[in-house]
Amino acid sequence: MEGVIHYISILLKYKWLIIITTGLAAGGVVLFSIITLVLPPEVSPLPNKYQSQAVLLVQGTPTGGLDSVIASLGLLLPDQAGSSSSAQDYGQIALMVLNSRIVVDQLIEEFDIIHRYNLRESDKTSARNAVLGSAEFNYTKSSGMLTISYEATDPEYARDMANRMVELLNEWFVSKGGTSKLKQKNMLEQKIAEVSAEIAKLEVQLRDFQREYGVLSVDELASSQSKVLADLRAQLVIKEIEIRNYTQFTKIEDTHLMRLRSESENIAGLIKQNEKQFAGLDLPALSLQFARLKMALDIQRRIFESMSQQYEITKLTLESEPVFQILELPEVPDRKTSPSRSKICAVTVLLALIGSVLFAFLLNMINRIRSDPSRLIRIRGRVE
Repeated sequence: MEGVIHYISILLKYKWLIIITTGLAAGGVVLFSIITLVLPPEVSPLPNKYQSQAVLLVQGTPTGGLDSVIASLGLLLPDQAGSSSSAQDYGQIALMVLNSRIVVDQLIEEFDIIHRYNLRESDKTSARNAVLGSAEFNYTKSSGMLTISYEATDPEYARDMANRMVELLNEWFVSKGGTSKLKQKNMLEQKIAEVSAEIAKLEVQLRDFQREYGVLSVDELASSQSKVLADLRAQLVIKEIEIRNYTQFTKIEDTHLMRLRSESENIAGLIKQNEKQFAGLDLPALSLQFARLKMALDIQRRIFESMSQQYEITKLTLESEPVFQILELPEVPDRKTSPSRSKICAVTVLLALIGSVLFAFLLNMINRIRSDPSRLIRIRGRVE
């Protein structure tokens, strides 16, 4: 009790020092808070700041729905078969994207961060720190909740920044592929177009081949040529029989006999012409060329059919599996989030009170040493 009374007596001795110091600190911090409220946010040393926030639900690895139906039908795509054993954490990917230069530099350019914070054009690091210093990203893996927040003195600016971050994140997942399905869809579209062009080219070549030889296949060409020669030879035989029979009844060269012989010669000429044309055809080579064209066309059609199936499946799975869903869009905040001037005032007054009390004890010790110099000698002896 003597010790407590001793310390209380010291405090009472320097009570005006403590009261004045604490009062000045309280008045100063209150005045400072009022000034920060009155001044415009651009020049205020402690302006009000507003935070706008977006809440996203990050999708995990799909375990049901359309992908399960496709898997049950045995229609898994190559990338799905490889990715079924290892799931990607899209939330962690989203955090890396939001902190990456891809997003931050885009925000710096669109919102003119260099001029807003009066930075040098070449000082990209400070501009990036200015953006990320006001942004806050939180991801809870257990619930899959991702929050994107931005704090600024202008509430509309805070809303626009948070909203643009969500848009850029979505654009990255769509274009750069948080999943590879969109890339595969684009690749399939390109390959399908190439295969379609190749099919059209082969169809033109096959049509030109059939048009040149007037048949649909080499077998039909050989069959038609044989049939034509057989018909011509049969007609020639008939004409020769007619000539032979007619000469048995007459010995003079009349017009009918001359006509029969002329027809016979014409048929013989047609036979020689067709035999020459048929002999000039390399049927094995034509057969091989036709078979190659037909085989190449069949292969391209099968490839086209398979890729078309994969393309349709990719479109379905792409539409049914978004990487994240937006639960809450950023809005213009109507209440400030910082600073808490009441806390600042309370902490300042408390620190001033503690400091004044410690200073009072220090002054008391100095005065006692001055009044009794031997006390300082004893203190030095204890220390040694």
